Amino acid sequence: MTRHRLLCLSLLGILAAAAPQRLRAQAPAPPGVFVLSQNRCAYGTLSQLNALVDTTVAPVLNELVAEGRLHGWGLLEHSWGDEWNWNLFYTATSHRAFLDAFDEFARRVSQRHPTAFERLVSYCTDHRDNIYGVHAMRMRS
Repeated sequence: MTRHRLLCLSLLGILAAAAPQRLRAQAPAPPGVFVLSQNRCAYGTLSQLNALVDTTVAPVLNELVAEGRLHGWGLLEHSWGDEWNWNLFYTATSHRAFLDAFDEFARRVSQRHPTAFERLVSYCTDHRDNIYGVHAMRMRS
């Protein structure tokens, strides 16, 4: 083995041994939970659903993020892949934090827009929720 190759292998070994500790020290704490609310909705109504979200749901969710009750939220839609084509997601520090934030979300939306949830549901035929514990996620601050 050449001296150069031996030096490179030694350096790689030292870096590999140190890397996991350095990565753990720099990585942010996991954000807790990721909640996915999946819906089957008529494709022709997605623009109407999105407009309804923009005017009723988004402002309240943005408030909850600004207040620190949620880490974030988003809307995923697609026109191909499977039938669960309109999906809201949320991130929070814990299951309990999400449930508390969601209760407040429902209260505020219902107070400001009494028919919003009824209108949202009318566009979709099926719904399911999934709550995932997050092992790792990198979020920009």
